[in-house]
Amino acid sequence: MPLALLAVALLLVMGTGVLRLGLSGRIFAIRASSDITARAAADAAITMALFAMNEKLATLPWDDDLPSATDQRLIGTNATFSYTITGNLSSGYIVEAIGKSGEAVRQVSATLRLRSPFEAAVFAKGLLNMSNGGTIDWYNYDADDFGFAVSTGSTGENTITLKSGVTIKGDLVVGVGGDPDVVIESKESVTVEGRIYALSDVYATPPASVPEALQSLLSEGTLEESREISTSHKYDTIDL
Repeated sequence: MPLALLAVALLLVMGTGVLRLGLSGRIFAIRASSDITARAAADAAITMALFAMNEKLATLPWDDDLPSATDQRLIGTNATFSYTITGNLSSGYIVEAIGKSGEAVRQVSATLRLRSPFEAAVFAKGLLNMSNGGTIDWYNYDADDFGFAVSTGSTGENTITLKSGVTIKGDLVVGVGGDPDVVIESKESVTVEGRIYALSDVYATPPASVPEALQSLLSEGTLEESREISTSHKYDTIDL
């Protein structure tokens, strides 16, 4: 009889231990799931903030009335997210995003900066040819500014031709999905100080409209030499 009681006691102890282990495992799984969902909600808030800022670009004139969101439901979950945006055009914008799921809270931040098509020093839809000894450089920039790029939207073979001695003090970029080794034909003594890579998105050049004041100017033909331009001029061709 004592042995039977001892066996029952041992079984009770083992059973209780297994139950506690199972309960701890379930609690850990619930917490991990909540953490993951909260982080997903915070990431979604960053995405929504970026979307809202891009939508704001379509509304002119630009102002400092910045979008925000509070306790928005993340579809398909019990999580919510919030975000606030602070900053201005000159210094950039900071997004602070918070995701919540149950007791889990996760916070993510990101920096947004308005980009301009003019930040590409040179962009061509197709062929781009740089002559011997040519240099593309930039000036009047701060240490924390983004670098500039020389780009083509094409992925065709030898779309970019760099002759001997060419120097690009920035990035060299080919079209979406392009292979730089195929798109770029590079002669000897060529220097590219930045990165060489393919665009991640198709770049659509905005339509250009000539101001009325320039339409009435007489053309000066072809601009063939470097010069400092301080007043309005009109040329049919630029060949430097």
